[in-house]
Order: sequence, then C-alpha cells, then structure tokens
Amino acid sequence: MTSVTYVVDHGFNLPRIGLDTSINGDRVTAVMLGDGITRIEEFEEFLEKLRRCTDCDQTKYSIDDFVALGED
Repeated sequence: MTSVTYVVDHGFNLPRIGLDTSINGDRVTAVMLGDGITRIEEFEEFLEKLRRCTDCDQTKYSIDDFVALGED
C-alpha cells in the first residue's frame, strides 16, 4: 500500500470528509484537520533539541530508538 499526503488550505470552509470519501478513485483512510506535516516537523525539532540538551545517555538512546521507529 502506498500513502500520499495532501496539504490543502480550505480557509475557514472545511470540507465534509470521512472514510467513505474518495480522492482520485481511492478511499480516504485518515484525516487530520490542521497542518499535520508542520506539527510533525515541530515535534522532530523538539526531539532534537531535547537530545542535544540532555546529559543522560539513556534519554538519548530512547530518543534515537523512537525516531528510528518512524524510518521504516
């Protein structure tokens, strides 16, 4: 299965969308209202700042393990 992410600015007129919605002939399986990509990037920056400022090796290893989960 291939996933594609679309970022669409609908302004204040959010469309009605659900799991029965079809886009380009395919079924929608997830919806996030708001800019999810920006929020993920902000979270990644937060994790990197946290990793740089900690002296605890276990915390660094835990962050590295968590980030590696998303790379599969």
